[in-house]
Amino acid sequence: MKLTLGILTLSVMLTTVSHANDKIEEFIDGECLPKNAYHLLDKITDIDCTKNADDSVVVTIGDKAGLMSKQGKWLAEPKYNYILGEFYQGLTVVKNTDDKYGFMDKTGKIVIPFKYTDAWNFTDEMGLAQVKLDKESKWGFINPNDKMVIAPKYDFVYALISENLFTAYRDGKAGFIDKTGKEVIAFDYDEALPFIDGLAMVGKGDKYGFINTKGQVVIPLIYDFALNFENGVAVVAKAEKYGLIDKTGKSITALAYDDMLYAGEDAYVVVQNGKVGYIDISGKPLTKIIYDDVGLFSEGLAVVCLKQKCGYIDITGKEIIKTKYDMATSFSGGKADVWLDGKDLQIDKAGKIIQ
Repeated sequence: MKLTLGILTLSVMLTTVSHANDKIEEFIDGECLPKNAYHLLDKITDIDCTKNADDSVVVTIGDKAGLMSKQGKWLAEPKYNYILGEFYQGLTVVKNTDDKYGFMDKTGKIVIPFKYTDAWNFTDEMGLAQVKLDKESKWGFINPNDKMVIAPKYDFVYALISENLFTAYRDGKAGFIDKTGKEVIAFDYDEALPFIDGLAMVGKGDKYGFINTKGQVVIPLIYDFALNFENGVAVVAKAEKYGLIDKTGKSITALAYDDMLYAGEDAYVVVQNGKVGYIDISGKPLTKIIYDDVGLFSEGLAVVCLKQKCGYIDITGKEIIKTKYDMATSFSGGKADVWLDGKDLQIDKAGKIIQ
């Protein structure tokens, strides 16, 4: 898509910095690890408190990651280039210092050796992980016993599993396979996305439409651009004009916008004549299309900027915090970073300065 929202890029950058500090604060507060691990505070460069919060936490010292229990004991010493930390089928993907991938269990033991040049995590839905045996090879699938159950013959496979189907590419064509490797929908398409809401976007040449899980074309391939459905609605375009359709292919809005982007909270960012605004999932305007820049909704609020000043609106389009800040980021944990007259401030969702 053409839509480039500057505030989104800025928000991601600033949120990353903010979250790095939050992680250390959580660590100090004992939310991730107990006090008997505080002696490592000056060495820790990163910590993930969220992925496996009940059992363990991935802790990075320098540039090496390890797995630590909530009692502050190393389950796996910090000697790996990467530990994902999310356990599915009792395993998580790990990369060693030779850039080979294997899998670790919750005790920190390597149970699938480092022999893969690339790997994705296991999924609970399918019970499989996609792997590559060498950099030039194709993607295949292993089970938790490290048995190759789907031969490595795919150029690319989406990690997202939906409707018990993988979206895969082979020899430049896209199709769909099940967990046994059976070809459920033929590799006849130039492009395809995973199923969402029972439909998947597919493309042939420069035209796009949607199929169901039986491979039947439900919405003809007549669009120049299409995205997958979100809550029963999809963005489509013809002649560089964008609009919304429902799952029957019926137009919800006219193809009248210069660009569109899902903004969360059943809302869409729309662009028209260089200005930006929001509509809801039914196509009803939430705001006038008057803003110079906007952000996605986070915790019920979105950044909007007008005449070089930024503030926040709620999901109804009502201005909750006035557009008075020089810059602003999305809310996270009930707080947002804002800048005013050269000062870096933090505000709550009522607009009150908290630091």
